[in-house]
Amino acid sequence: MDRFTDATYAYQSGGSGVAWDEVASLEQWVQRGLSPDLTVLFDVSPEVGRAAGARRQDGRSFRGEEQAYFQRVRQAYLRRARRTGTNTS
Repeated sequence: MDRFTDATYAYQSGGSGVAWDEVASLEQWVQRGLSPDLTVLFDVSPEVGRAAGARRQDGRSFRGEEQAYFQRVRQAYLRRARRTGTNTS
């Protein structure tokens, strides 16, 4: 499972503004060229994602973030998918 790398790009770069290239450098350093054979992206609207997150029971939530934050996160996931060749249609 490689969700952590895609999520790092999405939340740290897209959501929080860390430079994409900095995340890429960390990815290369940590993973040393390893990558998943398959990535599945479920593209849902930020509203749907927020609703699912609000139902979480584990205390991990982004309730305080603005809608624009979640739009940036979604766009970063889509950017990552395009760069890795994931079919987004």
